[in-house]
Amino acid sequence: MAIICWGNLAKSADDTTRVEQSIQHYVGTHDENPNAHMGEDYALGVHRLQTVLDHSDGSVTTKHLIRNSLVAISSFESFDGWGLTGNGSPGVMNARIYTTAVTNNVSILRQEPSDSSLYFIPAKDPYLSITVDFSHITDQVVYLLLGAIPDEGAGDGCGFKVVDGTLYAVWISSGAEHTQEISGITLTNPNSFAVEMDSSEGEVKFYVNNVLKHTSTANYPVDICSFLYYFYIKTTSANVRTLTLINFCYQRVL
Repeated sequence: MAIICWGNLAKSADDTTRVEQSIQHYVGTHDENPNAHMGEDYALGVHRLQTVLDHSDGSVTTKHLIRNSLVAISSFESFDGWGLTGNGSPGVMNARIYTTAVTNNVSILRQEPSDSSLYFIPAKDPYLSITVDFSHITDQVVYLLLGAIPDEGAGDGCGFKVVDGTLYAVWISSGAEHTQEISGITLTNPNSFAVEMDSSEGEVKFYVNNVLKHTSTANYPVDICSFLYYFYIKTTSANVRTLTLINFCYQRVL
């Protein structure tokens, strides 16, 4: 905020404003400015941009958390409530789905709610993040999705796709699949993938390791899908392929 010196203010012989009144006016204007102290190196700006906010331990209670959202978080200690096609196993802090050494062998871990109000609904602005470790990056097709792939014929979806070592953002609208290649990611390392939908803007944002990699502004998914989230692997050669799934988080408005 610029520092205003009283001596530099315009003067008028018939201005009856007192010094304290003018000060109150400027302070009030400052207090009502939503961008006050938001500049680079200013206290509020630094606080807002911190990855970890500097609140004292124990100072944030559940009453301050968002209450208008549905949130699911899992370390995959169990497959209760999940549907498994093919091969997979839960573990401590992660899960594995894997194929056999047969070409076109498929394994899928998916969630299909019994209540239709919990389906993948694009208008509810869903968000999904998942960390994935690939055993190999070639000779396979992988989907990490909200919703499901077009072959399921169950509605739309969006997320990520890996085909023989190439990573894509993928979104499915009215049954048609659209992709955008994402480069510069070392898929032999564990990576965090996140997809965020904004129905009011008609946008789907794709993040890798918390960095925005692509924003889709066309062909926003609209069709409800009975699968809520969907992890898929298919071989393209006679080799075993494995996905290790870690740190799953899902959120949408109620």
